[in-house]
Amino acid sequence: PAPPPAVAALRQRALATLDAELAGRTPLVIRVTAAGTLAGLDVGARHVAVDAPLLEHSADPDIALAYLGDRAADQRICQIAALHLGTTELSRYLVIITPAVALAELPHALFAGLHRDVDRCLTEHRTLATLVDPTQLPSPSP
Repeated sequence: PAPPPAVAALRQRALATLDAELAGRTPLVIRVTAAGTLAGLDVGARHVAVDAPLLEHSADPDIALAYLGDRAADQRICQIAALHLGTTELSRYLVIITPAVALAELPHALFAGLHRDVDRCLTEHRTLATLVDPTQLPSPSP
């Protein structure tokens, strides 16, 4: 029998397959303010203004702020986006969540909630989502 494929070759093929699959998806950029509001969606050249809070004040003084998506499914990033796009699932999109400031500058509740929503986008909307720190992007050329 032929020897099993090498791990490096399998990895290279898997990455090429994922790259081709993701390249075929329409980018859906979800913009989040530093204060914890979903401010807008960008799909191609189309911008959809949104004003959806993602945080609420908590009566618990140890918490101060709570992520709304942990309490209600309709307050999760991908669900809000789907509603504004008039669809029930986002499988044809590559969801790119980007806050207006560095991830490290976000309130803890927002930082943790956005990370949980990345996972929820996969299970609830059958799409891959990623959280992009705007400080990690190259500076725009003049």
